[in-house]
Amino acid sequence: GSSPDFEQSEFLTHVQERINSVLNDYAQTPAEAGALGVEGRMFASVKGDKITNLIGTEEGDVQATAFEITNTVTELKADLADAIMTGTTTVSTDGVTPVHEVQTIDISSLDGLVELYDASSPGEDLLQASSGEWETPQELLTALTSSDGYPTAVFTLGLNADATALEVTFKTPGPNNPDIHLRDLLSGGSTIEGTETTQKTQRFEDFGDITTNNQTYELFGTGPVNLFVTSPEDSSSYTIEQLLADFQNQPGYEDAYFTLSVENDALVLTHKETGAFENEYAWLSSINDSSVAVPGDTGVAETQSIDASSVEVVLNETYFLQAGGKELSYTATEADKTMAHIVEGLKNSGSYNEEDFSISELNGTLTVNFTEVGLVSSEAKFFRQEGAQLADVEKE
Repeated sequence: GSSPDFEQSEFLTHVQERINSVLNDYAQTPAEAGALGVEGRMFASVKGDKITNLIGTEEGDVQATAFEITNTVTELKADLADAIMTGTTTVSTDGVTPVHEVQTIDISSLDGLVELYDASSPGEDLLQASSGEWETPQELLTALTSSDGYPTAVFTLGLNADATALEVTFKTPGPNNPDIHLRDLLSGGSTIEGTETTQKTQRFEDFGDITTNNQTYELFGTGPVNLFVTSPEDSSSYTIEQLLADFQNQPGYEDAYFTLSVENDALVLTHKETGAFENEYAWLSSINDSSVAVPGDTGVAETQSIDASSVEVVLNETYFLQAGGKELSYTATEADKTMAHIVEGLKNSGSYNEEDFSISELNGTLTVNFTEVGLVSSEAKFFRQEGAQLADVEKE
C-alpha cells in the first residue's frame, strides 16, 4: 500500500520520472528507438503483434522492458510503504532482577556456646558452635555450617569483609522478615539441686558487658521459661538490679515456676516448690538480632508494547516479531484482514513458546509479556518484510 501522507499527484510524478528514466536509458540510438517505434518522438502509441511468448522470456525484448517498468512501479510502491512497515516499541513495565536478601548479625563480642536460629520457624534445628569448637570468626562460621541442620536451612552463611558480622543470604529471592537470631550463652548458672525440703536454685554471674546499648537478654530453658529483656539505648549506667526489674516486669513472669532475685552481683533463679526438678533447667543468654543489609526482591517480569496501528496487513507479505532472542514469522493470507489475525498467525508459528513470552493485540497495540522475571536486554521488534511481493504480478 502507499503512504497516507503521499499525494496521488506526487506519486504519479514519481512514476512518470521512473518511466522516463527507463525509456531514455533504453532508447540511446535511432536503432533502439526504432525497435520501440518512437523515432523522432519521446513517446508514441505503439500497436504490436500478438504476444506469443510469456513476458520476460526473451532477454532485451520489448516485453522484458515492459516488465521492468512494472517492476519499477512496484518497487516505488514498496519504497513509499517503508515508513509504515515497523511498529514503535516502548517498555510499559520494567523488568526487575530477583534479589536474594542478605541479613547481617554482629559477632564482634561473642564468646562460648553460640546458637543461630530462625524465630519464624520454631522447632527447626538450631545451628550450634560450642565454646571448644571456635576461637576465631572463621572457626565460628565453620562450626555453624557443620551443624546437622545447615543443609536444610533456608539460608547460607558467610562473613563480611572485616569478619565482624555473620552474613545470612536467603536461598529464595524476595523479602524476608528479620527473624534470624544469634544466641550467645552467657551462663548456664551454678546449680544447687533441690530436695524434698529445699528449693532448687540456679545462680547466673556472667552477663558479659551489661552496659552494652540495646542488648537483648534471654532467660530460657525447660519448664518452660522464655523471658526477654532489652537494655536501653543508653545503657552506660545499666545495672544488674535494673535487669532484674525488667525481667520481673515481663509477661509470663508471674506464672513462671520460679522467682528471680539478685545476690552479690548474681542473678538467682529459685524454684517456687521444693524438689529436685531434674528436667527443669534455665540458661541466660544475650541475643544478637539480624538487620537487613541487602533487601530481597522477588523480581518483576518485563512487558513491552509495540504500536502497530500503522503497519498494514498486506496479502502474501511476511511479518516478523523479534523478542528475547527469538524470532516469529507469519505470511499473510487472504483470510487475514486485521493485525489481530497476524498476531494469531505468529502465535501459531512453530517458534512460539509461552515459556519465553506471550503476545496479544488490542486496538493496534501488540503486547509482549516476558515470562522470566528480570530486565530484558533488548526491545522487541515487529515489522513487515521490506519490498513488495513480485509474485503478485501475473505473467499471462
